[in-house]
Amino acid sequence: MRSILAFASILLLVPEWALAQTNLDSLRNVWHDAVRPDTVRLKALSTLTWEGYLFSQPDSGFHYAELLYAEAKALKRPSYMARARNLQGISWYLRGDLARALDLYQECLRIHEEHGDQGGVIDALNNIAMIHLNQGDLARAMEDYTRCLKADE
Repeated sequence: MRSILAFASILLLVPEWALAQTNLDSLRNVWHDAVRPDTVRLKALSTLTWEGYLFSQPDSGFHYAELLYAEAKALKRPSYMARARNLQGISWYLRGDLARALDLYQECLRIHEEHGDQGGVIDALNNIAMIHLNQGDLARAMEDYTRCLKADE
């Protein structure tokens, strides 16, 4: 019983970032493991970007998303190319550069439309509408939201 309590008290002393770092290292290892299937590697890099860096270090998140885009393009995986552009758009949005974010969201939309990914089209339109709303362009935001609703129907 004492050993269980001792172990539990040690776990309480370990900072949360140390446990998260292990997960990020695992994702990096999967990304760099060329033996793994391409989809697994791309998903690991996408998760690393989203969960590891995007909201705490947007510059690093952008960097990892750029790696994701380059690899997805080389492997001809449009869904991951669009995901990478979306992550990059979020990075710029978080840094306050709405114009760059909008460009990336529009590229994401184009990729989704070209490959018939209706769910991706809806997500991209929603992000574009959010940018227009934040810029104070209510008319364009309403147009984008309306397109989003029509695509969802």
